[in-house]
Amino acid sequence: NCDGEIIGTTNAVLPITETETITWTYQDESGNSVTQNQLISINDTQAPIADVENLTSITAECEVTSLTTPTATDNCDGEIIGTADVEFPITETTTVEWTFEDASGNSAIQNQLITINDTTAPVADIADLSPILGQCQINELDAPTATDNCNGSIQAYTNAILPITDNTIVVWIYEDEFGNTSQQNQFIVIFDLTPPEPNVISLSNVEAQCELTSLTPPTATDNCDGEIVGTADVVFPITQTTTVQWTFEDASGNSSTQNQVVTINDTTAPVADVVNLPSIEAQCVVTSLNPPSATDNCDGEIIGTADVEFPITETTTVQWIFEDASGNSAIQNQLVTINDTT
Repeated sequence: NCDGEIIGTTNAVLPITETETITWTYQDESGNSVTQNQLISINDTQAPIADVENLTSITAECEVTSLTTPTATDNCDGEIIGTADVEFPITETTTVEWTFEDASGNSAIQNQLITINDTTAPVADIADLSPILGQCQINELDAPTATDNCNGSIQAYTNAILPITDNTIVVWIYEDEFGNTSQQNQFIVIFDLTPPEPNVISLSNVEAQCELTSLTPPTATDNCDGEIVGTADVVFPITQTTTVQWTFEDASGNSSTQNQVVTINDTTAPVADVVNLPSIEAQCVVTSLNPPSATDNCDGEIIGTADVEFPITETTTVQWIFEDASGNSAIQNQLVTINDTT
């Protein structure tokens, strides 16, 4: 009423960044004053804006342990650091969602593609696998290992079929989770240095009349091949006393031998084909006779041999002798009568 227009003063501190009520004071030169309140509302409805329009896609082997955090600029809060929606390390291809949120809860989202590759095959831990030696066969194999850039230790597998009974090459395959493979070869050497062992210590002697047409082959047991049947070094029939050598040979060429005595006997004399030889009567002289025959159990037909000299000029009894190859003999008599009636 005295001083005219009074300009208000306030205790507010500028800049004002939060909603608040400020107080205006009007005071005249006489110290009279009056106050007035004014509500100040601070709003932020604008989301941050990413500083880079499109984030670069990332391609990595095996995993990603960290990412460069992108930023955005907020109209009120300035620089905003993005927050990823994934946990590190990232081991699979994925899309990372970066969130930029200001103090007022306004947010923006930006995506970044992370591609996880593995194009490197496992590397064998041992460069050259030692050959595996086995007597007769190999029943089990210890799988070798390799180291993979992503999966660490990898154990090999093989298509070999157990037991392994011949020399062969086993192919070991190492495969990681991404399907990358490498191979490694290992030689398998099967040996057998042990000859078969005869099942009977001593073979029984065999005796036969005249000949032997067959023998029961003995057997031996081999450490790898099991039962081995012997092979004889003779040709049948056996007609003379001999020692048969039986050979037992396994699939690896190891062999052992065993002997068996075969004795061929002939203790039976020939048997005359005619029981009684007819008597012979002749005038003056007999210059020859038809030799009789006999049958021997071993030698077959035996022709008799006379104990006289021809011509026969006197009545006599001719003694025919049948002797086989073994010295067995039989005798048959034949009367020869010499007459002279003229």
